[in-house]
Amino acid sequence: MVMQNEVEAAVKISLLAALGSTTNKLAKGQLDDLTVTTLRKSEEKAKFLVGERDRLLTERDSALQEAQMWRSELGKARGNAAILEAAVVRAEEKARV
Repeated sequence: MVMQNEVEAAVKISLLAALGSTTNKLAKGQLDDLTVTTLRKSEEKAKFLVGERDRLLTERDSALQEAQMWRSELGKARGNAAILEAAVVRAEEKARV
């Protein structure tokens, strides 16, 4: 954990140096404009993705419900087909007699 913090600090210093921001030091806990912008964009993207996930979950649930309904209808149709087949067999037997 300590090593990770040191690496993060070193990366931050390198980034600040590369951006030429070493003269404009920030107090501990303050964020620069670029970071605030990056955070805002990330927050917007996260909100969008949450909304998209919710929409897709709703679509999935709706599709699963419809599939279940069609499975039920198919089962009923198969039952009706078996009843009709039996009626045809009985009718053919009566016709032979």
